[in-house]
Amino acid sequence: MALGEKVKIKYDPNAPEDSTYILSPSIYNMIILLICGSVFTTIGYFMSGTWVLLRKIRRKGQPEEEEKLPPEEYVDPKKIKYASNKWSKNIFVRLLLFAVVLGVIFFSNKLFPGKHPVDVEQFQSVVEKKGYITTDTTEKLRQDWRVGSMMKESVSFDDGNVRMDFCIMDTVDSAMSLYAGMTLPVSEGEEIKQDGMVQEIHIKESDSMYVVKARCRDTVVYAAALPENKEEVIDILQTLGYWKE
Repeated sequence: MALGEKVKIKYDPNAPEDSTYILSPSIYNMIILLICGSVFTTIGYFMSGTWVLLRKIRRKGQPEEEEKLPPEEYVDPKKIKYASNKWSKNIFVRLLLFAVVLGVIFFSNKLFPGKHPVDVEQFQSVVEKKGYITTDTTEKLRQDWRVGSMMKESVSFDDGNVRMDFCIMDTVDSAMSLYAGMTLPVSEGEEIKQDGMVQEIHIKESDSMYVVKARCRDTVVYAAALPENKEEVIDILQTLGYWKE
């Protein structure tokens, strides 16, 4: 959207600051939840032993076959031990699989690098090591970008060759709205765009300018540089974990 355009929102009349541009459920999110829920439900179904219980219930109404056991002197102790070990191994495999699933759920962020948003101190530390000095631009960008109190904090630097703004929004929805509303001032040239629920990036490059906007959860980064300085922008974004190949 361009500045000045209108968008419908939902808000709490008793707390107008609690608002969202999402007017209806997201089909994409519903599909993702449905797929994930189906996968974990299937895993839980087989690990719980429910299917074994159902098989036993179905067999209850069927006539039982007489089981002919060999005389006691012909029972092989090794086979009994093997059956016991096999049962123990099945339990162990199920517990191990259950532990792996829990590990994936609770440590998914660690398994997928580049998904952690940084804070202002971390951003300042990274760019200062590159030789840039940041300033607090929270109030300025609140007005320039017309986001008001939805922007919690912002710092920026601009040395004439590279400009970068780092913003922390009050919610992920606010960050998504800001990211979607950012217009990259390059009309022609190469364009790269990668979307994602947690992390996304949009790049435009012409003969005179290299522009990037990136989002990770509730944070947004905007950067503009001369083409010869684009590697500096890429290096900073990679260090922050906001770069997507």
